[in-house]
Amino acid sequence: MESTWDIIQKELAYHGIKLIDNRRCQYRDENGIRTLAIDKCIAILRKRMSDNSRLLAELWIDLSCDLETEPCQQYGDPLDHKTVVLFIESLKELFKFARLLSQNYQCYCNVITKNNILDKIRSSIDRDYKSFPKATILHVPDYKTSLDWIYRRNSILTYLIKLLKFAKLGESSVSQYIVKTARGVQGPWGNLDLPMLERQFHWDDIEEEVRGRDRDIKRQHRYRMGLENYNNGGKVGEGFYWREIRNEPFSWYDRDTEDPYPSRHTLSRWG
Repeated sequence: MESTWDIIQKELAYHGIKLIDNRRCQYRDENGIRTLAIDKCIAILRKRMSDNSRLLAELWIDLSCDLETEPCQQYGDPLDHKTVVLFIESLKELFKFARLLSQNYQCYCNVITKNNILDKIRSSIDRDYKSFPKATILHVPDYKTSLDWIYRRNSILTYLIKLLKFAKLGESSVSQYIVKTARGVQGPWGNLDLPMLERQFHWDDIEEEVRGRDRDIKRQHRYRMGLENYNNGGKVGEGFYWREIRNEPFSWYDRDTEDPYPSRHTLSRWG
């Protein structure tokens, strides 16, 4: 089982940060690979988060301005159905996203509240799409993608900063923490991390049993009846005849004595 320190090293290495010890690391960016202190690396990541947050605020403001723009002329080429649906669904997702940020992140709440972005998006959802300029309809999905991407980048940077702070404790201190490994989740694809040979096994382990079962099935009487002398030069039978006495014909007039079916004859006697 991997230690906590090994997991931290692999997580940071995946994002371009290689731990040297609990004080230094190698950081990869557009300028190449640099060796610097962990505190300096944390400061760089925080600077990137600050730049992303500023860009995120600018995009929210630009979006609110675009939603208030009135169409200056009629559409040239008609918009296809997919574009309209994408515009409407993007507005719905932006409203939920803005509400999430305003309720959980103070740094974004000021921008969203100050510019009344939630009210503007809500009113835009209630409007007819034809009341928006064509450029706005085409740009709103781009705003949604950009805002979501920047938010996710900041979430990753926050995660890396927490890992670096954890790494500063040192390998001996970090190794004292117990890492809980999930055993899977319930559902159609749940419990898929069972031990080896629990769900898969070699064919040789069950071949004898399966082959013998196949032979037993093929040798059943219902599959071989009438074919007992097939390879002995004898006559091959064709099925079988089971005499069901109740299916034999009988005279209706003599049914009192010949009728094989049990019945109440008093109900069918001649008057």
